[in-house]
Amino acid sequence: MSVIRGNTCGVASCQRDRFGGVSRGEMLPIVTTVAAEDVGRWFPLVLATHAELRGLSPEEARVFEGVAAEHGRTAGFRLVVAVDARERVVGYAYGFAGGPGQAVTDEMAAVIGPDRAAEWLGHSFVFAQFGVLQRERRKRTGTRLYQELFDGLPHRRAVLTVRMGSRPAIGFYRASGWEVLYEDFVTAAGHGPYLIMGKRLAG
Repeated sequence: MSVIRGNTCGVASCQRDRFGGVSRGEMLPIVTTVAAEDVGRWFPLVLATHAELRGLSPEEARVFEGVAAEHGRTAGFRLVVAVDARERVVGYAYGFAGGPGQAVTDEMAAVIGPDRAAEWLGHSFVFAQFGVLQRERRKRTGTRLYQELFDGLPHRRAVLTVRMGSRPAIGFYRASGWEVLYEDFVTAAGHGPYLIMGKRLAG
């Protein structure tokens, strides 16, 4: 299924001087943006990796599949994958353009207030999902996914939700320039509590 296009290392082995923190010659996943016409072919593999990573039951996986399918149809959808030498998806990150009328941004707007909603949600990128299998961590795979996803985005702001108490994730986002917009956010479906975080982008 060699349909990935975009920025890659070109091979599954990247040297220390580019991605520091790994031994010279160590096999690293290729990290790349999936072309829009190929998303449908790669998304099932992303969903399977997500289910493995989160330990989802079959029913939970079906529910997430429906949510993810809706995300994939949203304007500005962007998918980045980390793929090992056997073309297995070992990490992923995706998001989409946010704005009024979308359930996720409307729920955020209701709690952060109209002034902050105008600043943060009017022309935003919603960072929806991000994950790396345990065996691929400590190779900067997550950092590479994150950098690829946000490279060249035209949006002025980005927003995300992260579960409160997820210290490693929150620490990563804070170190990457994200700020807390709201605490104890619970979705209309009863999921949470989350932090709502935002980041100013160059776009």
